[in-house]
Amino acid sequence: MKEQLSRYYHYCFENNLQVDKIIYLSPNTLKQPTSQSIGNIPKDKIEIIYGYDGENEDFYTKVIENSLNDFIKNNEAKEWILLAEHYLKILRETGVTKMDKLTQDFYNEIIDNTDEYEKIKLIADMYNNLIVTRINNLVSRFKGDNWKNECFYRDFESKKRGLNYAIDIYLDNDYYWFNLFSRGEDTGDDPKLIKKWEQDNKDIEAWLKKHNLFDDTFYFDGRWSKEFKFPQQEKELYDFTEKVIQLLEKDVESICSK
Repeated sequence: MKEQLSRYYHYCFENNLQVDKIIYLSPNTLKQPTSQSIGNIPKDKIEIIYGYDGENEDFYTKVIENSLNDFIKNNEAKEWILLAEHYLKILRETGVTKMDKLTQDFYNEIIDNTDEYEKIKLIADMYNNLIVTRINNLVSRFKGDNWKNECFYRDFESKKRGLNYAIDIYLDNDYYWFNLFSRGEDTGDDPKLIKKWEQDNKDIEAWLKKHNLFDDTFYFDGRWSKEFKFPQQEKELYDFTEKVIQLLEKDVESICSK
């Protein structure tokens, strides 16, 4: 509502009411009264109370803290006291809206230091393009291909099986997912093709175990997969991928059991 606080303030004066403070309740630090709403109200007359900003003195935290003190004072059940203590700890240490205050501080820093804005944009652009860079690094290192800037892939032809075994590595901002599978024909409802595909999965599992590469792998959506966290486990991903590719280059036919 336009001029909301100003209208309240002048309403009080028009009705001969003394104004000590005008309390503005905000859900978090990102929501502030506008200059249009404040109008000509003296700054010392406005008190902003945040519902929750991740700090110890916000309204939400103080209510829980006061409730906890009342529980202790009135000898309430121990379970209620423990619950309040635990909830208060969560609010103070891991509150989600703590990010609101951090975001606001970051915004203020940009406004106060405009020269930093271009640097921040550059960093943001680099971060946004990081997935493509990581895929292309895999392509360069392991002689594969980039599929639509979504994943690295490389195929290994098996004449014995009559199809390709394939590696896909998908990724997002925080993880890599290594996948090994048979790039087979569309099985449809054909029981013979389904049986071949199921045998492929068993063969790949046995092959990974034979070469001590099965630890932490899991079967998902027709593929044997392994997860690596970025950036902490990138070297492990590269080492693992290199071992698999070396083995496939040396003897891809060893996977197929027929």
